[in-house]
Amino acid sequence: SWDVSRIVRAEYGTRKDLAQLALHAMQRWRLWNAAVGSTDAPYHESGIAMLSSDPLPPQSFEEQSFATVSALGGQMPKGHILSRAGEEAFETLRARCGWQETEYRHGTFNSCAGWVEANRAIAHMREAAAAMGVLVRDATEVAEILVRQDDRILGVRLAG
Repeated sequence: SWDVSRIVRAEYGTRKDLAQLALHAMQRWRLWNAAVGSTDAPYHESGIAMLSSDPLPPQSFEEQSFATVSALGGQMPKGHILSRAGEEAFETLRARCGWQETEYRHGTFNSCAGWVEANRAIAHMREAAAAMGVLVRDATEVAEILVRQDDRILGVRLAG
């Protein structure tokens, strides 16, 4: 995606590996928000609702995602809501975003999801890297990613 905001969610159908990676990323975003303070926080945990006017088939992306994230429930922060569309989810949606009930009465809601202001996050990373003495270069082509034997990235070799 080339937009200035990014959705952060654990809903990836049956892909448990991606759901776990997303939940870990959300934990890291929350830590980053705490470190930079609420006025500069790039991550906004608004939740995600996937709604439909028709009941969801068991093999739908939404139902598969719900089952996968439910199985990982112990990795979700305390106080978060994961539910099928129903009164608890609708109350949360009304409170968070003014949602009005429509014909979309089927689906799932996960309060453990959100979005990131990409420009703000990149600006924070650049400042943090520069403060650590990292040379930050714009519009530079990477010729090679330098990787150790244990698959950790050491850095990059620049073109030219």
